[in-house]
Amino acid sequence: MKYTGNYNLKKPEGTDTVNIEDFNDNADIIDAELKKLNDAIKDLDADGITLPDGKTISEKFEEIETEIGNIEELDTDTKLSLVAAINEINQALVAHKADYAKDKQNLTFTNPDLVLTNSYYFGDTQKNGLVYDGNFLYMSDRNKVYKINIDDFTIVATFTDDSRYTIGQLISDDNYLYISLFASTSTPIPCIRKLNKSNLSVASTSPALTIRANDMCQDANFIYIVTTTQRYIEKYSKSNLALSASVQLDTNVGNLKGIAVDSEYVYTSGATNKCIQMFNKNTLEYYNQFPSSTSMEARAIITDNNYVYAGSALGVIVKYNKNTRQIVSQYDFKNTITDMVIYQDLLYVSSLNGLGIFNLSDLSLLFRSQEVEASRVTINNDKLYASDYSGVHEFEVLKKIFGKKVV
Repeated sequence: MKYTGNYNLKKPEGTDTVNIEDFNDNADIIDAELKKLNDAIKDLDADGITLPDGKTISEKFEEIETEIGNIEELDTDTKLSLVAAINEINQALVAHKADYAKDKQNLTFTNPDLVLTNSYYFGDTQKNGLVYDGNFLYMSDRNKVYKINIDDFTIVATFTDDSRYTIGQLISDDNYLYISLFASTSTPIPCIRKLNKSNLSVASTSPALTIRANDMCQDANFIYIVTTTQRYIEKYSKSNLALSASVQLDTNVGNLKGIAVDSEYVYTSGATNKCIQMFNKNTLEYYNQFPSSTSMEARAIITDNNYVYAGSALGVIVKYNKNTRQIVSQYDFKNTITDMVIYQDLLYVSSLNGLGIFNLSDLSLLFRSQEVEASRVTINNDKLYASDYSGVHEFEVLKKIFGKKVV
């Protein structure tokens, strides 16, 4: 008995006893390999790959299916020819996959579009918080939080807080939703509540204090908040919302707005000194600051790799180098920046003058939509949601292949 080199098909010799099981084993192997190849070409352009004999993969499969008939009834020579055909297709697929992977590395997907697909009315109040986790959309409206099914925009669950409080920012992890609270009263109130994402029930609440949370961010284990007029930066444990660290900044800093965190530092901005300041994320001790800019009262701050992106009340978006703390590039969007997110190597910005998509490398504007005066923006699974006073607007993210990266 001999065996083929690629798929170990049995090749009976003249002195071997003919065994029907040998042919059945060969048929099973061939059938399995054909199925693998059929599955492999589903995501490839089967009509755009030409084999050495001039046929496309689709044409080759049709030829094989026409010629082989019932595999178990084929003679040995025909089976060996079939194996050779399978090998030819397989080699073409391997080569095509290698070329595709190489080309994909050199492509830059830019020049995107946002297509408005739906709008949903939720009353004329400011929507301060908005999070889409890929499964459900969470939105805050005054003292309420809604969990929304995006398929039909039905409300799955709600949470209603004390009527004296206003819910601000929302952030989430795998199991919990965190909400920031503020109020006009001087009575101590909690800054943060932790809600179960499944039904929006309260899992834990931070201690009641006289400070008022304005914005917040998170890492794996902690929540970081800034307060507006009181100028506090505070750090809370995610597990039980216990206060871990707190620092109050000088009056010359002014009201604090946005906040962001990376592996080493917390970043925030003051309305008076108009600069981004850096703090040790473990102790919240002051570390350094970026150059002051008359246009930089940052309402939104976000970090990515070696850079910090800040959007100001005057509509200016600035990219800073974390190491040198110098401005790398900037863009004037002409109106108050309210939120920013990074998604698939692009910067998505909401403002009172619409939505914008920017190239991260140089902050060049790739797309602009003035359909929504957005207060918050969230994106996942190529769906973008933006909130304004009237409700929530759903956009589909469409990206086009713009060109090749310059090496």
